[in-house]
Amino acid sequence: MITIESMFQLEEKALDLRELDVNLIDPYPNQPFKLYTENKLKELAEDIDRNGLINPVIVRPIDNKRYQMLAGHNRLNAFKHLERNKIPALIKPCSDEEAMIIVTQSNLLQRQKLSNKEKAFAYKMRQDAMRRQGKRSGSKDKPYSSLEELSKTEKESSRTIARYIRTTKLIPELLDLFDDNKISLPTADQLARLSDDQQKALFDYSRTMKTKIKTSDVKKIAKNFDPTTQLTNYDIEDIVQSKEAKSDQEALLLNEIVKEIERTKKTPISDTDRWIIEETIKIIQRLVGLKRKIKLP
Repeated sequence: MITIESMFQLEEKALDLRELDVNLIDPYPNQPFKLYTENKLKELAEDIDRNGLINPVIVRPIDNKRYQMLAGHNRLNAFKHLERNKIPALIKPCSDEEAMIIVTQSNLLQRQKLSNKEKAFAYKMRQDAMRRQGKRSGSKDKPYSSLEELSKTEKESSRTIARYIRTTKLIPELLDLFDDNKISLPTADQLARLSDDQQKALFDYSRTMKTKIKTSDVKKIAKNFDPTTQLTNYDIEDIVQSKEAKSDQEALLLNEIVKEIERTKKTPISDTDRWIIEETIKIIQRLVGLKRKIKLP
């Protein structure tokens, strides 16, 4: 089993384990993981109070004799909740890229359940860090792949990881839906391939019409519309409506015209009106494939 210590070669750094002042440790900026709620933080604090801190936090030294948290934001907050001034910390001098990898990987390994959003941004942060490190492995015929390296330490395929990373391009409204499991990963992946304006148009349409966004519909939109094209409700409706639904609507329209014709039987109609009605029926008949013939008065 892969552990944080083995992954980052921390076992041999036992001498770097110290008791640090909690006020000297700064949080890691823009980390994607949600901090514990007040109730969950209280539970963690009570557990630490009873059993002690099993795993020390991991920090790296920064300017002005301060430290930056890499793994253990919630444990640090629990210590502050208990009003304890010192916390066991493993000090790991490292580059920005290495720090980013530790932050993401420690959370991916330790947390039992991550939200879709947390997982997506964690994968992206780690991939960005690995790319910036400029690592290379293998021969020219098999270049280094950050996705393949990521999949080695995760229970996900490189394809699935790539999908999660792509969802970071979703607009906030759609990202929230994905985070709440209201749209699936395949759908979120396809939506992320559209422009922000197209994503917003789809979101507004689904909310107004109270319809679910389907993966197949998003694929059709991506295939038929250039990313620079502004989607209208008519464009979206033309794609998301099933053939059966369209036929039903057209049949209803035809019935309304037939009723209007029957009503006009009692009163004379002009030649122009007659021609308009005939041509309208012909068009609708071609659309819905209606076989029965309609006779005008």
